[in-house]
Amino acid sequence: MKKLLLTAVAASAISATPAMADDKADLSIKGNIALACTVTPDERDVVVDLNLTTEQGAGSLTYRCNGANGFTRTIASDNSGQLNNASGASRGFVPYTITHGGGSGLAIGTPVSLATPFTTTLASSAAFVNGQTGSLRLILAKPASATNANPLFAGDYTDVIRVSITAN
Repeated sequence: MKKLLLTAVAASAISATPAMADDKADLSIKGNIALACTVTPDERDVVVDLNLTTEQGAGSLTYRCNGANGFTRTIASDNSGQLNNASGASRGFVPYTITHGGGSGLAIGTPVSLATPFTTTLASSAAFVNGQTGSLRLILAKPASATNANPLFAGDYTDVIRVSITAN
């Protein structure tokens, strides 16, 4: 019986010894940067000279996008690429094309019509995360109806160019 009691005391002494502490800690740290793509004009109301058929400035646009896969830019015109007489297109219109300056793929060197929306896909770059600026320019064309025998009607001629960007 003494032997049995001694064995039980020894077993309880071993189990009372604290286990070795774990010396490792794992910390999971997380953060998030929200996707943000914006295009901002330096001017919202641009006035052009309807008598010029040379390239005219229409302000600058600053593009910012932090999308890892770049973005798609669409440039569209409310009047399909023409300035319409505010009294109605039947009172006169002046078609135009656009060019666009800027680095990182923004440039549109060859004039394009906005008779249909113009779309380009641009790759991601630090320049777009920080903001890349490019100038927008218009080249007005005299319409066939603007002759000495049939001039354009007097009045204000307007259009809205809409530039949008969407992350890819």
